[in-house]
Amino acid sequence: MFQINPEIKERLPKHLHKFIVRLPYEIYTEQDHAKWRYVMLMNLKYAKEFAHDFYLKSLHKIHLPTEKIPTIEELNKLVKPFGWHIVAVNGFITPKVFMEFHAEKFLVVASNIRSLKYLRYTPYPDLIHDILGHVPCIVSPEYAEVLNYFGKIGKRAISSKSDVKIHEALNDLSILKEQKKPDWEKVAEKQKEIDALENKIPEISEMEKIRKLHWHSVEYGLMGNLEKPIIYGAGLLSSIHESTLCLTDLVQKKEYSLNAFDSELDITNHQKELRVVKDFDTLKNIVDSYVKKMSISVGGKHGMEKLIDSEDIGTIELENSLQISGIFKNAFYSENQITFIEMKKNIVLAKDSKAIRKCTNLITPFGKIEYFKTGEKSLSFHEIKRELLKKGEKIQINYFSKWEVSGNISDFYFKENKEILFLELENCTLENINHLIHVKKNTIVFGEKIISAYSGVADKDSFEDFEEPTFYEIKYNPTKNEKQLYSYYKNIRDFRKTNEIDFTLLQTIFDFSTKNFPEDWLILFELYELIYGSKTDLEKIVKDKLEELSQNEDFQIMINKGIKYIHEK
Repeated sequence: MFQINPEIKERLPKHLHKFIVRLPYEIYTEQDHAKWRYVMLMNLKYAKEFAHDFYLKSLHKIHLPTEKIPTIEELNKLVKPFGWHIVAVNGFITPKVFMEFHAEKFLVVASNIRSLKYLRYTPYPDLIHDILGHVPCIVSPEYAEVLNYFGKIGKRAISSKSDVKIHEALNDLSILKEQKKPDWEKVAEKQKEIDALENKIPEISEMEKIRKLHWHSVEYGLMGNLEKPIIYGAGLLSSIHESTLCLTDLVQKKEYSLNAFDSELDITNHQKELRVVKDFDTLKNIVDSYVKKMSISVGGKHGMEKLIDSEDIGTIELENSLQISGIFKNAFYSENQITFIEMKKNIVLAKDSKAIRKCTNLITPFGKIEYFKTGEKSLSFHEIKRELLKKGEKIQINYFSKWEVSGNISDFYFKENKEILFLELENCTLENINHLIHVKKNTIVFGEKIISAYSGVADKDSFEDFEEPTFYEIKYNPTKNEKQLYSYYKNIRDFRKTNEIDFTLLQTIFDFSTKNFPEDWLILFELYELIYGSKTDLEKIVKDKLEELSQNEDFQIMINKGIKYIHEK
């Protein structure tokens, strides 16, 4: 069974542990390593034509291995000096989980690798994108700071019920498109399902708005000016085709702004529209202008309604510093002021983001208290002291909102022995003119204002039962011919290493691959690279075959770039 590194367990919230997997290094084929090598070579050679300076400097600074896919252990050695860690995940994790990792300065690396068919751009997130795109970027302090900042606000952004359904449908669509032989009828059906879900949404959620700001910046962002931008987004940096396409007039460029909320995103396809930002400071200022409008900043009725609609775990923070985490079921309002809150099951009360109590019922009036009544005494809120409350004693609480609560005290909590934050009551009754509620055991919290509302929990280790990961099955069942092909890829790699070339074997490799894998241009690229300048018949035959295959639009850019690379090497 896979064991998470103790240091990583210590640093990450418990509910993220279940998303971490072991990178299945042993199932990556020699062709997979060749795919990695090809993209690495192209970026090392040509990134200067399209990438921001920080990417080029970082790429050369950390020295990612070229000949083989790096292991998680190797990657962690590279990024640890910059304050980051790397873990592997399996599957299409939600934007919220993705950003939670970034908030803790963890990069996630997908376990799967794109097929040769999609080497220029993959519809499903893969390790080439995650490693070659993001890893060099976090060496740049400015990029790393923005990525971490997006993580911190993204994990607090409130999602909608529709977000989950759309995410699951996008996951299905990506998998369908990544198949060796996609069923295009099923692809169309799934796209139609996504369109229908998106058309039903009256207003996109906070999470979706942050996701779009994130997508149009650290993932698919351009920097500079509209006339001559450069690439700084990791998705573009790791895409052989799109890194060239995006700088042409075929892709529309707009200024980065909150208007990005209105953009249409298709993560399974090349982007038709990209956003350009002047610099990292401008980017952060634009994002900040939205954060000021989010529930985490404004709280109140606005935040409470979004949490209830989400039907997901969230937190409210009161003016007295009490934090309440769980699923919010219901709330009542009077003149836009919250007068009543209902929560059930798995509720955590916290202070300074540290859990102080867990409870199962929190059905409580909210707002200004008229008086407390214990025994024969009637006391104002500020007159209630710890020494005046006795466990087992009956208490009555009357609110200006006309709610009345009564029950027997089982426990209580005071803030620094001064202000009462909550009471736990047995045989609790809550009533007003329209409602009568009986609860065997209930928690009553005290506060007058919700200053913040956000997704997730106050104490990061107080919940473990968030969403469950969706695992993508990585299949490794090569045919006899595929095994032979991968063996030939290894032969070529060995020849490169030793500089000893067996032309008879290379001819056999050419004959075998063109007969059994006629669209495998990558092994021909590796052959041509190995024998270029030999002035042999095989050199000409391989080049001719590559040029023939380059007539196929799916391979054209990659083959032409590859030949150019070999000639300029």
